[in-house]
Amino acid sequence: LIDHVTAKPGMAVIAVVAAGWDWQTRRLPNWLTLGAAGLGVALSALPGGVSVSGSLLGGLVGLAVGMTAFAAGILGAGDGKYLMALGTFFGPVQLLYAILAMAVAGGLLAIVESARQGTLWVSMLNAGAGLKHLLTLGQLGQLPERKTAALGYVPYGVAMSAGALFWWFMGGRA
Repeated sequence: LIDHVTAKPGMAVIAVVAAGWDWQTRRLPNWLTLGAAGLGVALSALPGGVSVSGSLLGGLVGLAVGMTAFAAGILGAGDGKYLMALGTFFGPVQLLYAILAMAVAGGLLAIVESARQGTLWVSMLNAGAGLKHLLTLGQLGQLPERKTAALGYVPYGVAMSAGALFWWFMGGRA
C-alpha cells in the first residue's frame, strides 16, 4: 500500500472523478483509467509504500480479474481497466481485499438502484439464477443479461470507488 502523503489525496481524487464520471455517463474512459494507473505506478516510486514492482503486479492482477469479469459479462471494459488502475495503488494482495469491499458496495448499490427503479424482485431472482449458474459451473441456472430494460444498469465504477476508498482509508490491512 502506498503510504506517501500524496497517494491518499491522489487516489481520493481519482475515485471521486471516476465515480462521478461513471454515474453521469455510464462509462469510464481510457484517459481516466490509464492515467490513474500511471499515477499509481509513479507514486509507487516514492519511498514509503508499495514498490514499483508491487504496483505493476497489482495492476496486472487488477487487469486479469477485471478482464475476466468483462469476458463473463459481469463488468464493463472500463470497469476492468479501472480495477487495473486501483491495483497500482494497492498492490496485488491488498487489491484482493479491496475487491471484497467493492463487491459489498456493489451489492448495496444494486439493491438501492433496483428498489429505486421498482425492479427489486426481478433483480433478486436474476441474482439467484446467476449465483446458481456460477456455483454449478454453468450446469444450472443462467447468467442474466448485464444491461436490460427491466433491470437498468448499475454504474459499477461508483461501487468500485466506494469500496476502494473504504479499504484505503481503513488502513488497507487484512
